[in-house]
Amino acid sequence: MPNQQPKKPRMPKDAAIFVKGKIKGEVRYPPCERYSKEVMEKLEEFKVRPTTGISEFCRSIPYNSEKKGFHDKTGREGFEVFQYVYRVPDDDREYTVMWDYNIGLVRVTPFFKCCKFSKATPSRALGHNPGLREISHSITGGALAAQGYWLPFEAAKAVAAKFCYPIRHALVPIFSEDFPALCAVPGTDEFGVMTIDQAITRRCAELANKLRQHEAPSSRESSAMAPRRQQQRRRRPSKSLNRLESEEVESGYCSDTDASTRSPTFTPQAARLCEKRSLPQPDPATTSQKQQEQQQQQQRRSPTPPWSDEERAARLIMELHKADRSLLSKRRRFSL
Repeated sequence: MPNQQPKKPRMPKDAAIFVKGKIKGEVRYPPCERYSKEVMEKLEEFKVRPTTGISEFCRSIPYNSEKKGFHDKTGREGFEVFQYVYRVPDDDREYTVMWDYNIGLVRVTPFFKCCKFSKATPSRALGHNPGLREISHSITGGALAAQGYWLPFEAAKAVAAKFCYPIRHALVPIFSEDFPALCAVPGTDEFGVMTIDQAITRRCAELANKLRQHEAPSSRESSAMAPRRQQQRRRRPSKSLNRLESEEVESGYCSDTDASTRSPTFTPQAARLCEKRSLPQPDPATTSQKQQEQQQQQQRRSPTPPWSDEERAARLIMELHKADRSLLSKRRRFSL
């Protein structure tokens, strides 16, 4: 038997894409890329990549969801993110750290997944902090890499410090070198308690309002082009139902209300796809009228009167006589 080549491992749909891109807008939340020797050793243990040049691999992720709250809260049409990945010892999965370098939103979903928390924990964390849910975002549609919970930067850092002690060094590139010292130690009263200082929530709300006002003028042009982009998306060939279902179910970490109202086997995207694929039913009255007109036109082109058997036989004899006469005339021409 010929040697079979080993199959390449399948890349997860939410895997990070490292392609050098151009930064868009102002970088208000840069990555931390200057590390001490001790922190660098810890980053190597977590297999963090890249450790330097994170800002070179920026990425644009458009917001494609039925929910309009993201644009209303931020004045933006998508995310402009930095990203890097890390691995936990004794865990083969690769986790992606992602944050918006313009407005500071941090995707905290992989933090909860990595620390083995339940899917409902992010929603409970927002519930323990009044006002935080109003300035956070639960993304359930569009690109799978962006799905999950996004919190303002300072609030995300404070919440992560409550439970991310096991991975504290892996989060240094996003939260800086002071983050490990801020993390609650397991076994203490603060560890696992998701309540943060209310002053942090108020500062995040004020900053979000300022950034929204700042981003709104630059997004007017993109908002005006949104209907045209939606029409272009409708013209594109749509995905199969199975793929839509798998993409909708795989993200997992979404709000409780979204998970309870959505069926795992028939998603809103699948419903829209069925509506697009369903053809309009013709009116029976107009259909019968058109059929009658077509039949009349066909009769005019090739009339077929109702001949009797005797008339058909006589008509056949006449045609045979005509054929015989034509043959006789041809023979006479040749004889001449």
